[in-house]
Amino acid sequence: MITTEQWERRARVGALVVATALPLAELTRVAALLGPRSLWIAAVATAIVLPLHLRHVVAALRGTSAPHGRWTLVVMASVALAATAALGTVYAFSLASLVVSCFLVLRPPWSYIAAGAAILAGVGAEVWSLGPESAQVGNWLYVAIALMFRATAQLVIIAFAAMLHELSSTRDVLEETAVLDQRDRVEHHLRDVLTGPMTELATQAHRVDASMATPSAVPAVEITDISRRSRELLERTREVVAGYRGRNDHEQLQAAGQLLRGISPHAAAPIPVSPLEDVASTRRQAMTLLGLVLLPVNIFLLSVPAGLFQNAPVSPTIAGPWLATTAVTVVLGSWAAFDAAAERHSRSAEVRFVVLVAVLLVSIFAVGVDPGDASLGLWLVLPAAAYSLRGHARTVAVVVLGTSMVVGWILMATVVYGLPVIEMVWFFAYFPLVTAVGAGGIYAAASMVPVVGVLSRDRATLAARAIEQENHRVSRDLHDSLGQTLSAISLKGDLALALLGRDRDAARREIAEIAMLSSSLTDDLARVAAGDRAVTLRDELFGAVKLLEGSGIETRVDTDLPVEIGSDADALLGWAVREGATNVLRHSYAGVVTIRLATEGHRVALTMTNDGAAGLGGLTGSRGSGLAGLAERVGAHHGAVQTSFDTGEFSLRVLIPPTESHPAVELPVESDSSAS
Repeated sequence: MITTEQWERRARVGALVVATALPLAELTRVAALLGPRSLWIAAVATAIVLPLHLRHVVAALRGTSAPHGRWTLVVMASVALAATAALGTVYAFSLASLVVSCFLVLRPPWSYIAAGAAILAGVGAEVWSLGPESAQVGNWLYVAIALMFRATAQLVIIAFAAMLHELSSTRDVLEETAVLDQRDRVEHHLRDVLTGPMTELATQAHRVDASMATPSAVPAVEITDISRRSRELLERTREVVAGYRGRNDHEQLQAAGQLLRGISPHAAAPIPVSPLEDVASTRRQAMTLLGLVLLPVNIFLLSVPAGLFQNAPVSPTIAGPWLATTAVTVVLGSWAAFDAAAERHSRSAEVRFVVLVAVLLVSIFAVGVDPGDASLGLWLVLPAAAYSLRGHARTVAVVVLGTSMVVGWILMATVVYGLPVIEMVWFFAYFPLVTAVGAGGIYAAASMVPVVGVLSRDRATLAARAIEQENHRVSRDLHDSLGQTLSAISLKGDLALALLGRDRDAARREIAEIAMLSSSLTDDLARVAAGDRAVTLRDELFGAVKLLEGSGIETRVDTDLPVEIGSDADALLGWAVREGATNVLRHSYAGVVTIRLATEGHRVALTMTNDGAAGLGGLTGSRGSGLAGLAERVGAHHGAVQTSFDTGEFSLRVLIPPTESHPAVELPVESDSSAS
């Protein structure tokens, strides 16, 4: 199966091959019809125009514009128009490269104006060569349609290649932008839901702390209110955590869709905003490109039997039937192309192909159409064979049709027309190439539409997944960062209230701690929303010891770690210490907590044990949301979280690889007794 990267590479190579081959093939026309002297003029002009054109094409394939593109376009136009004026209609077909470069360099409406002027220049060359009296509508119409066909074939392949490149290359940027967008939404939501109550709690705590300076003040009611508020805020935080964990797929896809359509304050700079970004519009745009390839081909095929391109009208005896068979070929061939693009495969596709071949044979053997003219229908029949049949049947059909076409060209060049050698070279250089561009362009466009759709859907899924992961990150950080602080405020409020009557100084110290902790809440909340909360094992160990001992729990720290640990492992162990300390405060009646850090085999083991597990409730038999979040973090780094309960003791064990690729992190010294 062909991968999207292979399709992108094929599209880029195809675009460059077509952009190079068509101008070179036109040189054989000049050599056959005008002679060696004119060939020198055409060769010099092509040698100047073609590199500039390829420069524009290469830049477009990368999704950018060539530096100084307008100046190089002016040079292209000057040389191409001068050569057309000197050589006439024979060189006018080379103006297709100028038409393409106009669309690649200029923006609408100037691109349409410049491209239209280039086509009119080609038509003008035809009228000038024949003279106003001799030039018929069919002559200049042929030139116009031929230029549009050549230009459209190049533009569509370039557009598909650029689409595939853009969709593939911006995946990482898209994921980063999705996270930044979600952080903006999280920041606004948390500010609306939690910042106000946190600010009020901090203000009240500072007011109580200030009142404790007055010996006669007994703020028991306000201390009780602080404990109540902290518990309410903790419950509200849990609801927010649960909300972010429960965000459904519809909300994530809706946010991803806004990002893909460029509705993002972060997307303007790093991601090229394009109407092709949304999944549905991308598919519609790809279908439109397929239609643009088919349009000039179908107009050309219908114009031939209508007699628009011939000085003498088509014989009345075959004009009507030929036009009818061509119309059937156009309808069935276009139908097959759009079905292939829409990935609609059915038995009717094979029947449709058989009818196409039958119509082609009828036009030759029943209607009496010249085999060379009838072979133009292969522009639609060949791609229909490629995407309507499967396996050996497809191979046989393409080989038989292609061989028949080549044999027909040989007979036409040698037997029917008796072309001289130089004209035969042009014949076999030009007509196979034009047929390959027409049939190959239709097949490539129809085949790349599904690829573009898959890439676009993958981008939407990637954005939704990034948003989902950010929601989980927010829920974990909210629980781990704010849960511990709010639990500590509640416990210290209860402790201060108990100490108020018998040890006013101790109560005042607890109130001061509450004021400090409550002031840090809004900063912690902002860091959670921004995703820039740095967690280290050293800081979390010291913080846990201070918090637990401040709550009257003896804390012992024992480290024996001869290996270096990297920053990833250091942060994970820090989160584990924070979660373990929070669980002790919220779910136990511990008197002693032991934190031990050691190596077990090729992994680092952190063990936190407390002796007050009787109050752990559900956590003794199953993991709470905080432990589940910790398990997610650790599991993402090939680690494991284990819990055990035995005779009133609860143990939390975290095992992770040391990630030695990162710099070493200094650990606290070993302590046999209570840490201070």
